[in-house]
Amino acid sequence: RTKTATALVSKLFLDKSLLQKRYRSIVVGSIEEESGVIDFPIDGKMSVSKFKVVSRTTCSGQSPFDVLTTVDLWPVTGRMHQLRRHMLHNGTPILGDEKYFLGNACAPTGSEPKMCLWAVEVDFLHPFTSERVMVSIPEPIYYEGIR
Repeated sequence: RTKTATALVSKLFLDKSLLQKRYRSIVVGSIEEESGVIDFPIDGKMSVSKFKVVSRTTCSGQSPFDVLTTVDLWPVTGRMHQLRRHMLHNGTPILGDEKYFLGNACAPTGSEPKMCLWAVEVDFLHPFTSERVMVSIPEPIYYEGIR
């Protein structure tokens, strides 16, 4: 709550090397590689994301999709809608992304549609002690009902 603390925390979010964010997503289609890097410019600027496959689900006959892939994503750079645009470029759009993919929404029965992209972890150096801090939450419980 001091100016110094505010400045240090702001620096965390501006300097991408000091802070890492991990997202859990369900994408439409199968990602063949177990992990990799997507290096594709966005709006003419360098843009890099890392990914790691968590699981692949073959869908039932009632689903409009053949395969859904659960994937962890790490934005290396911070462009607007970077993860959404990178996954679309990769041929595996994020389920429920109404801006970049007009597919079925990611929604458990009886709830509002949601995009299947969820921040699950933040990892950073504490601004005063320089100790590594990692804060994580589980993926949304409704993801299990979709897979």
